[in-house]
Amino acid sequence: MDFYAQDISLGAGSQIFDKLVLAVREPFIPLYEKFPLQAFQLSAAIFSFLFHEKIVMQLTAGNRLLQSSWEDVAESLLSGVLVRGS
Repeated sequence: MDFYAQDISLGAGSQIFDKLVLAVREPFIPLYEKFPLQAFQLSAAIFSFLFHEKIVMQLTAGNRLLQSSWEDVAESLLSGVLVRGS
């Protein structure tokens, strides 16, 4: 069981994920402007980690709540990239 599962079942986990969603988007926007290549490489590495180590793991475990929460974090990360790309 992922150590976040217990926190989420108690309601505290949603606050953790809310913070993660913000942490992977807003602080990166200035990085995309000043260091685009490095920022995109960092974003790709984080996304790869989230997908392979969190989303797929929760999908395999059948934990839809955690899977959805990690997908929200990944979506926020990609949204920051898309905002910069437009």
